[in-house]
Amino acid sequence: MKLVCIESIAATRVIFADIPVYCYRVVSLVEAQDFVTASKAMAKKQLHESADVEMADATRPGPSIQSMIDKAVSARLKKIAPLTKGARKSKFG
Repeated sequence: MKLVCIESIAATRVIFADIPVYCYRVVSLVEAQDFVTASKAMAKKQLHESADVEMADATRPGPSIQSMIDKAVSARLKKIAPLTKGARKSKFG
């Protein structure tokens, strides 16, 4: 009986000696998780701000897509038109 008591006292002392280590480990894990969460939130906030800037740039008034298409088509038609006019004159003329 006395031997069991001594062993349990020794085991209890070891556990009591390790409690601060366990506590510090738990605290460090919680702090690490908080850091990761804060980093993700900061990254999302920066992404949101940069997206707002890009959207503001995109919504600035400027030439519409239709006007750009019209300009491109008319430029291409001007290049093609002299060729078609010359071919028509030679065919019918």
